[in-house]
Amino acid sequence: MKIADIYGLPFISVQLVYRGKKLTLKKVLLDTGSASTLLNADVVMDIGMIPEDGTVVEEFEIEIGSMDYGLEIDGILGFNFMKQTGAVINLNSMEILLK
Repeated sequence: MKIADIYGLPFISVQLVYRGKKLTLKKVLLDTGSASTLLNADVVMDIGMIPEDGTVVEEFEIEIGSMDYGLEIDGILGFNFMKQTGAVINLNSMEILLK
């Protein structure tokens, strides 16, 4: 996946599938300093995904909630997801590879 430099931060675009409905999240922040993965509740409600404690998506625990960081973002891809997928971030080619 290509990494885009937006606001001076690394972002990727991801496709989320929930109960057969697809949604493209265009501004997902790559954050190795974040222990968890968080999706913007306002965005994912479009496909019927609602905040529930301990939501697990394909073996990955995510949180759904309010995101007020002063930036327009759809989610944060945290260390938990990157570690479980064996993600390799290549800043020379601005790509993230998932194993």
